[in-house]
Amino acid sequence: RDAFLFIVDTEIAPSSLMVMQNPDFSPHIAVEVEDIPSTGVDSAIQEADVYGLLIGTMGGTAGDATKLPLADGGGDATVVPIIRNWITGREPNSGLVKDMVSFDSDQQTHIQELQGITESGGYPGLILDYTGLDSSLRQSYVTFISTLSSAFHEAGYWLGVVVDTPTLNEDGSWDTAGYDWEALGAVVDQFR
Repeated sequence: RDAFLFIVDTEIAPSSLMVMQNPDFSPHIAVEVEDIPSTGVDSAIQEADVYGLLIGTMGGTAGDATKLPLADGGGDATVVPIIRNWITGREPNSGLVKDMVSFDSDQQTHIQELQGITESGGYPGLILDYTGLDSSLRQSYVTFISTLSSAFHEAGYWLGVVVDTPTLNEDGSWDTAGYDWEALGAVVDQFR
């Protein structure tokens, strides 16, 4: 077997790291960044996930999507936007997600908003990082993500979803809170 050495240069060590070997799979390396360096992204990286947009009220988003780099603005790496319900140093705003999934009109507005961002930047897809969802949102979040994923796939885009780390229950089962891992994993292209 070949030996591999992975060096990660970050300001804060990641909370977890997984290394796997699959001889029939070529690696796809993605990084999360706030800004693309003026020299572009290292050529070993295929995807630069840029955050800067947040879920907004009534199905909208907050932030200026025109300030994100375009899909080809990362040098050799493809730029992909991340839409979040949180900013560093603050608790996630799960109320905005709850409001959005509770109203069909807000869901449709959000789907159109996300498709517009993806199309206008020339992105191949996008990533939703809506954290802190409690179990009461489990089914409605799956329904929303399924609808969004169908719309994205129909338009030729992919969809990635970030979920919270599960907690281990006393009986040995896992509590995934507001995220049905099996149902979400069946409809999205990236599950993080």
